[in-house]
Amino acid sequence: MQKVLYTILAGKLEGSKVVDKRKGTWGMFTMNPDGSSKVQVPVSGSVVAHCWSKPDAQLILTSIGGLSTVPRTGGTPTAFVVEDEPGLPRGNSLSARWSPTGRIVFSRQCYDIRLADGYMQQCIVVKDWPDGPAQLLTEGYRDSAPAWSPDGDYVMFDRVIGASITKMVMPTAGGEPRVVGANLHIVGSVDWGRDAAGQNWLAYGPTGRNVYKLALNPDGTTWEGAVPVDFGDSGWTMGGKNPRWSPDCTHIVFSNEGDTSKYATYVLDASTGAFWPVGDLGFVDWAAQ
Repeated sequence: MQKVLYTILAGKLEGSKVVDKRKGTWGMFTMNPDGSSKVQVPVSGSVVAHCWSKPDAQLILTSIGGLSTVPRTGGTPTAFVVEDEPGLPRGNSLSARWSPTGRIVFSRQCYDIRLADGYMQQCIVVKDWPDGPAQLLTEGYRDSAPAWSPDGDYVMFDRVIGASITKMVMPTAGGEPRVVGANLHIVGSVDWGRDAAGQNWLAYGPTGRNVYKLALNPDGTTWEGAVPVDFGDSGWTMGGKNPRWSPDCTHIVFSNEGDTSKYATYVLDASTGAFWPVGDLGFVDWAAQ
């Protein structure tokens, strides 16, 4: 695999991995995009697998009995969303993401609301940082895995009906969601970025080996003739890539899973398709320096 000069890559990577397999304990780490200067973030309390960096990289949002924030330098978690969050059905909050302006979107698994198929309802919720009210965007379905458009005005998410998973997009100001790229097979975790020329790109990695990018407007409509760019086989048999754009939208970080406690972190050059290993973290996010 081709390497490039790491000095061109700005920002900070944050991710997690198992630090004590016997106890099932996860640790949260930060490192440079070349894998150097990896340090564990000292956190008071247990940390689970999913963490998300604020765009300015000063705070990390993590699932610790709900949603909590921790300074990048470590410390005691501060609760942001709890099980009995005012204005929301009682439940668990999952798959949270920071917007470019600091708002947070997440999926809410509602403990007491069952759908016709027997599954718990999952809603898409937006809440302003640091203490704004929670806004319910969707209800009545199993909606999960939200992601922000580059301008922060739209949210893309998965809607599960039976065995079918459909990508939807809707404005955060309200309105009806619509299907995104019905013929493009956009599946898996997604991340939206905007390059220096003002073009909006969606990065996604379905459960499998490949990572893709696609030119996509903030409202979820595609440019005429837009087709996904396939970056090829990453060489691992399991997915869970969670691709994330670099702050300048030139590179993608993703992680592959070997088993429940082993990960490989890669950085991919979105202009050439070359990618290379940089570490052993999973669920990696990329934020400013």
